Amino acid sequence: ALQEYDVHTASAQYFPKKKSTTFALAMSNEGYSGIFFKQPKGDGGLAIYWKRSAFAFEPWRQKGHVGHFTLECGLSVKNSAFNYDLREKWHSVKKGAKGDKVTDLSDGDRRNIALVKLIHRKTHKTIWVFCIHMMTSSRDKKGVVKYPGEVRAGELAFAKKIARMHVKKGEGVVFCGDFNCQPSDTEILSGEFGEINFDTGFDKKTKQILWPMKKESKIESFITGTSKMNHSVPNFQKFMRTPIKKIVNISSAKDSKAYEKKNLEHKKTTMESKSSKKKNSESEQSVLRLEEAFAKYHNWKPPTGKYATSVNAARSEWIDQIWYSPAVLKLYHSYPPIVASNSSFPDMENPSDHLPMRAVFTLTHNFATCPICQILHRQLRKSN
Repeated sequence: ALQEYDVHTASAQYFPKKKSTTFALAMSNEGYSGIFFKQPKGDGGLAIYWKRSAFAFEPWRQKGHVGHFTLECGLSVKNSAFNYDLREKWHSVKKGAKGDKVTDLSDGDRRNIALVKLIHRKTHKTIWVFCIHMMTSSRDKKGVVKYPGEVRAGELAFAKKIARMHVKKGEGVVFCGDFNCQPSDTEILSGEFGEINFDTGFDKKTKQILWPMKKESKIESFITGTSKMNHSVPNFQKFMRTPIKKIVNISSAKDSKAYEKKNLEHKKTTMESKSSKKKNSESEQSVLRLEEAFAKYHNWKPPTGKYATSVNAARSEWIDQIWYSPAVLKLYHSYPPIVASNSSFPDMENPSDHLPMRAVFTLTHNFATCPICQILHRQLRKSN
């Protein structure tokens, strides 16, 4: 996942002793497919590449497409790739403004967020990759906006909103990019500014991001295997009425009324209890939990040692993050960017003021619960 990406068609010699080619073609030659998500205005944007041998992009599965393409801001591809304009708003205090009005940022200032839905070939798991480049702090600080950090908090709230539109139960998420805020900036991550608040989903206590997931219809959940539909023949004996006298010994009409009243109260209490448990269960199951892959290195504090993601003459910060859903993705290892003392980027080895980050995840596969494996198994049995 790349940010400030503007080399999609830039020709260069990306490998020694090889001819010059575009970056996208160079990645394709190395076995990667990708999408360039253009920002609202300008030539740059975001890019997401994936290894074709490991992941499949649904619209290309049948045709065996191995290439790359550009997706303009505001467009999507067959429920598998989306390029959203973040449409940021702010309380600007520039040029004497009081910050009492919410206004839209101009096209040239706005950012975008990229989404790609990929299918892991070995496990058939669906993985959503979110890539974002949030607003620079120089455009979201005191003296520029009334509530410093409000633009970035609004961008996180937007990410939560679109996650609810697309991500279903059982699907994994990787949410990464240049957040332009440090893990210690919990006010921005949580969107809590006192007078105004944004629903970002970040929990200050657990240090997790909690996103609601898309609700499925019964047909969808049956097809994807996320729930079971009851197709068994009902037991009609359950619906047969049994005389009350056979259940309890009722000696009078007064006792009968008292029993019926007590029985109705018991049923009401039981139904309310079951309804409450069902709601709590559904609530827990419909929440997507994200954890930060490098939390043990930054420990939610500003960098003081050898670890940082962005270093130049003026700053040493950890502003790049990788969030993932542990319910589907197990963090195998994360490789923190190590900064030598007195470092300043860019330099001859690092052409950017951001250092690359890498995290390795594993996915488990259960044949018995995998709906795709079950379909393939049934097809194989029929053919035999």
